Amino acid sequence: MPCKDCQPARPRPRPEPVPTAPCPQCVAGHLRQAREIAASGRLRDRYRAYWHLAQAAAMAGNGPLKRRITVARQAWQRNGAEPEWDSLVDAATHL
Repeated sequence: MPCKDCQPARPRPRPEPVPTAPCPQCVAGHLRQAREIAASGRLRDRYRAYWHLAQAAAMAGNGPLKRRITVARQAWQRNGAEPEWDSLVDAATHL
């Protein structure tokens, strides 16, 4: 029980996340890196490819490309269905 002179701790306000502008070059770069890692065929490196896909989705803004990359990553992680890399990279370059 706090004493009379103590004041309750005030929660610090959380800073609002700063929206990032979509960056087609960064999205395409992360997609290419994920594709190269996937092409290596090593199962242990696949987590790095998942990370690159997540980063590409984060940098794609809030449009349909973000959803498309996220769905492709989730399908790959859950079902082993590797994404269609060329169509994703092409869509990123036309962002």
